[in-house]
Amino acid sequence: GIPTLLVFKNGTVEATKVGALSKAQLVEFVEGLV
Repeated sequence: GIPTLLVFKNGTVEATKVGALSKAQLVEFVEGLV
């Protein structure tokens, strides 16, 4: 399958990232949401 990351806020999907991510990409994605 294809890796998929879903970020939820108050029960709704706030952000979606599909595909493999490097650690740097993951950190950048998460920091952009906080």
